[in-house]
Amino acid sequence: MSTLIISLIVFAVLIIFHEFGHFVVAKITGVKVIEFSVGMGPQLLSKDYGGTKYSLRLLPIGGYCQMYGEDGKEKDEGSFTSKSPFNRLLIISAGPAMNLLLAVLLFFIIGMYLGVPTTTIKGVMHNYPADKVGLIAGDTIIAINNTRINNWVKLSDEISRDDNEKKLTILRDNELINLRIKPIYDEETKRYIIGIEPEISRKPLLVLAWGLQQVYTVSKSIILTLGSLLLTGLNLSGFVGPVGVINLIGQVTKTGFINLMNLAAIISINLGIFNIFPIPPLDGSRILFIFIEMVRGKPIEPEKENAVHFIGFILLMIFSAIITYRDIINLSR
Repeated sequence: MSTLIISLIVFAVLIIFHEFGHFVVAKITGVKVIEFSVGMGPQLLSKDYGGTKYSLRLLPIGGYCQMYGEDGKEKDEGSFTSKSPFNRLLIISAGPAMNLLLAVLLFFIIGMYLGVPTTTIKGVMHNYPADKVGLIAGDTIIAINNTRINNWVKLSDEISRDDNEKKLTILRDNELINLRIKPIYDEETKRYIIGIEPEISRKPLLVLAWGLQQVYTVSKSIILTLGSLLLTGLNLSGFVGPVGVINLIGQVTKTGFINLMNLAAIISINLGIFNIFPIPPLDGSRILFIFIEMVRGKPIEPEKENAVHFIGFILLMIFSAIITYRDIINLSR
């Protein structure tokens, strides 16, 4: 039961942030927001303010932002349809963008709590390559093979790429020193390493840069994985539905709140990236229709667009049901 409650809270926060993105940009661009709801189902509380109904509903499974003229039928002032394609593009894109922003925020909180690794060396492992070539605590690695290094992720990637000898440029006592080093393979981590421990920092700007780097790295991985799935055939084993995610949240929750925040950030990125794919009725599909309108110079008839979104919604529900069924079967084994 606790796993379900925590999962619902995580999903609710992610979806509310997503809808809040639509809400804020809609308000800024002058679109009338009929209702902004936290939760779904029967209404518990509501308050009208500034022409918008703010409501709290019974089921904590997300929320929604209902904009005037979303269906394309109303075209008078204040409707979604009356706005320029660019403004509508901003409104639709704001949802996925807010999920990415939330991920940055979560990573920032994690980074401020735990600290983030830097390119400055805290310690050197005895008898490892770094020790043998003379690296010492306090050295800052600023380049590898003349490639500028400004964060630990890039440093680690460059070192672990292969076992070829590498040129390190380090800063020691305000002096630049060049060294040659050959990584060795570590059986425990399954990576090439040189045997250094990084200094940890909690400087806000450095932590923010780390958070942005994390979002970029995870986003890139998600896009490459989805692209691979599409190119090699739709392999359902690469997808996890709500049941699978709830199970994963339950397992991670047992390991601590920080790990739960990290998972929430990754799920938020997944939600943001998946939503920009041109699949009806996701935001990406609506973005695609706006781009088509820009090219044609006129919008596609609302009835046709709504029909595409409706058919897409049905197919998406069927796909979700298949994934959910597969998740249940896997959990029962």
